[in-house]
Amino acid sequence: MGFRIQYQKVFDLLVWHDHFLAPGPADTFTPPPMAADYQNLLPYTSARFLEFEPSRETELYRNNGGLLFKNNRYGCFLTKKLSFVETDPMAKITLLGRLRDPFFLEYTQLGLDNAHPRQGHVLYLHNKGLVPGGDGRINLSRSGGPFLNVNNHLFPWQTRIVRLPQLVAGTDTTVSIFDATSAAVTPLLQIPINSEPNQTDYELDCRALPSGLYRFDAPNLAANTVLYIGQEGSGSDVLTIVDIYTAGVQDAIFDIRFNHI
Repeated sequence: MGFRIQYQKVFDLLVWHDHFLAPGPADTFTPPPMAADYQNLLPYTSARFLEFEPSRETELYRNNGGLLFKNNRYGCFLTKKLSFVETDPMAKITLLGRLRDPFFLEYTQLGLDNAHPRQGHVLYLHNKGLVPGGDGRINLSRSGGPFLNVNNHLFPWQTRIVRLPQLVAGTDTTVSIFDATSAAVTPLLQIPINSEPNQTDYELDCRALPSGLYRFDAPNLAANTVLYIGQEGSGSDVLTIVDIYTAGVQDAIFDIRFNHI
């Protein structure tokens, strides 16, 4: 007796770089590819400079949901069994974008500098609140332009044992933690902390939270303290972390576009 399992595309995540696809100083490649782009596309593969892999939390989610993840020439994609329907608005696929070309930053315009350093930071992308454009595609850049850069994307990256500098050393406080991708006014956690005299940092145990982007609010903290926490041990080659919230997502196309220098 034979059987057949049918799968449906959840999303494509496609990575485009003008260094390879529009190398002239004034040239710009705009997806989807047109006939005039095919010559540059023939040798193109985004994995030569950036390759995605699912996080450890995503591996568990994929196995439980029967989801299939694959890399391809232009990025990666996710499929699901036709019988699988995601209804949890917090369910997400987390992808780690690892640098594969040591010279990537020499030909890529990201806006990294002394004021916006890569070390200790990550470019974080997510699809919450984004809707398809007229071409049916979704550009994950929230930078006010088509290309990914540090604006609205670059965040300090810490483990889930979080250290936060006190404005006034030795001051007790209660830290409220919010999902920074949401407008919700109810904190996910509230942690009261006693501070020793002359102690300059608060240390918070946030291991109860999944990896993600969070805002930390307390009377003795700098305003708008937003951190990406989690993905411990992922390595220094991670340039970007992408969260795709999957509830209601079907046959979606997400683009990440890099500009050349």
